[in-house]
This record gives sequence, C-alpha cells and structure tokens, in this order.
Amino acid sequence: MLATLLAILSTVAAPADVKTPSTARYALEVSVVSDGVETVAARSLIQEDGQTEISVSDGQGFFLLNAELTVVEEDGTDSKLGLFINIDHGDHLKSSPTMTFRRGGQARMVTGAPDYRLSLEVSPVTP
Repeated sequence: MLATLLAILSTVAAPADVKTPSTARYALEVSVVSDGVETVAARSLIQEDGQTEISVSDGQGFFLLNAELTVVEEDGTDSKLGLFINIDHGDHLKSSPTMTFRRGGQARMVTGAPDYRLSLEVSPVTP
C-alpha cells in the first residue's frame, strides 16, 4: 500500500506541462519601416531546434523571412541560442543576420539605412 501511495505522489509531484529547454518557445517579431511608414509588422512563434517562416506582401513587393533557432554550444555549455535568419525583400534587402542570446533571454537587432529600417526582436513565450 505504501509503494502505491509513493507511486501516486511521484506522479502528482511532476506536473505534465513543465517546459524542458528543448520545447521552450520564443516569439519572433519583425518590423520594416520604409520612408517613415511601417510596411511590415509580423509575429511568429519558434521553438528551440525549430524553424519558422514569415511572408508578407507589403505593397512594395514580397517580404520573406526564414528563421532557425538552435542551441549554440560554447565552452561545453548549451546556455545560448542562435537565431539564423534569411531575409528577402526584393530590391530593398537581402540579408542573413544571426543573433546569439542566452537561453530564456531576449535579443533585439535593428539594421538598414535612414529610409529603410528592419527590426527583429526575439523573446521567450511564457505559458
């Protein structure tokens, strides 16, 4: 009887919805400002060791972003993530930026020229 009770308690003590690092999700937010006007604003979810794609027709052409989020091992630890991105925005931008940040953290990048700005932000999604 005691063994049955301990088995039940061990099942109850470990919630089923606990996120392990390999299933952590992040929000990827993208914004494009062209000549002072925001022409693209999109948000997508990406999971560790996963991929996402954002495609938008913005009136100036087609905007396509592909991203991959992977664990980056440095000094034998896996506490950092790498976000590898490919962007194609017609004549405006073709780029492959990379962002590295702490697992569970957030990062932001802004690039471009005075008349064309691309901003990317990644942050953890909390349940």
